[in-house]
Amino acid sequence: MEPVLAIPELLEAILLQLDMTSLLLSASRVNKTWNHVIETSPAIQKALYFQPVQDNCSTQNPKQKPTAPTVNPLLLKKFGAYFFAADEHHGRVHRACDAFHKLPWEENRGIDLATTLEMQRAITSQKRDCSRFTRTGASWRRMLVSQPPPTELGALWQEAGLSSAIKPMQTAFQALIVPGTSMHPTGIQMGHLYDLVQYYAGHHQRDELWYRVVWNSVKLPTYSGFLRDECKGLLHRTPLVVELYDVADSRMGTDAREPSDLEAFDSTFQCEESSEPNAPWTQIQSRGFDFEAWIFRRD
Repeated sequence: MEPVLAIPELLEAILLQLDMTSLLLSASRVNKTWNHVIETSPAIQKALYFQPVQDNCSTQNPKQKPTAPTVNPLLLKKFGAYFFAADEHHGRVHRACDAFHKLPWEENRGIDLATTLEMQRAITSQKRDCSRFTRTGASWRRMLVSQPPPTELGALWQEAGLSSAIKPMQTAFQALIVPGTSMHPTGIQMGHLYDLVQYYAGHHQRDELWYRVVWNSVKLPTYSGFLRDECKGLLHRTPLVVELYDVADSRMGTDAREPSDLEAFDSTFQCEESSEPNAPWTQIQSRGFDFEAWIFRRD
């Protein structure tokens, strides 16, 4: 058996039969030879979603819809429906900053933060638990979100809150984020998606900011026909769009804000390698009032 494993091409073929977790956490630690083959094999790197397949699922042709991608199964397992809608129901849900406390890799998810003491204990424990994922060099940040990967990340931001429904016009912004260069796009990695959502979930001017990660097609309900059409337009460029909604919720009180402690939120969930998203926001304005439905949140 050893002579067979000494041949890189045969070792590569054997390693490609392993699941992603075994490749990343077990096989790469067997010895230097195995680690070298895993790190240098284009086929294995594509199987691990570190390198893109030749095709990509973004398109510059507005009449041609992007190729439907295969979502990274390991990221789906670790980040769940908060970033990857596992079914139609989860795809319709809007979320806020408290979603980060409920991520599948967060050991204190679902904890009752009813008292200050419980909150302090939870935050201390969360920092310890999350540091494995937010540390410099964490491999999940380099993973492509899908194969083939989108080369652009679409974003829609409804600046006004729900209380603005009585206004005759809606002001919103859209952006297309392209990592790398236009000539050599790198593909959207999980770090790009996570940093965008984590930053705006905490850094906003209203009571809350709700977000929804949209894959492949427009999800209902939408706040207005205007935003639905804008999302549909972005989905003709890329299969991945993040919707952001500023929310002014009168039920929360005049001094209420989520997250209530932005510094604690960032220190717990912001990655060491992250930076403020450089989203090229372009202001868009609707044709007039066309309020369609109350968007809804569900944990």
